[in-house]
Amino acid sequence: MKGGEANAAELLRLVEHELANEVLPQLSGDLRYRARLILNAVKIATAELQADRDLSTAIKDALGPLTASAIDAPDTSGKGAADQVQALQQMLRQGELDADPQLFEALVCIAEARCKLVP
Repeated sequence: MKGGEANAAELLRLVEHELANEVLPQLSGDLRYRARLILNAVKIATAELQADRDLSTAIKDALGPLTASAIDAPDTSGKGAADQVQALQQMLRQGELDADPQLFEALVCIAEARCKLVP
């Protein structure tokens, strides 16, 4: 949360809770069916948002050490993340990291994180 504001995932969880616990019990028939559809859509959106966040974190964690060492600078704190990513992309295109065990390990970690998203 930023400055006390809820983030998107938290807002979706609040909507899900309110629909499931406060709104649905008071509905019947077609309205209940429609509210149930909305609740399921909110659950799917929440899961996808969390999966995107988990995958982004896994990618950042896996590539972080490789990016820092690939730039060949002892202190990369002065470089922005975008600069680091561009430097890594350039090295990959030029084949400078071919057969690099650290790159292989990072790619395995990313692939494992993606596999966890598949039900």
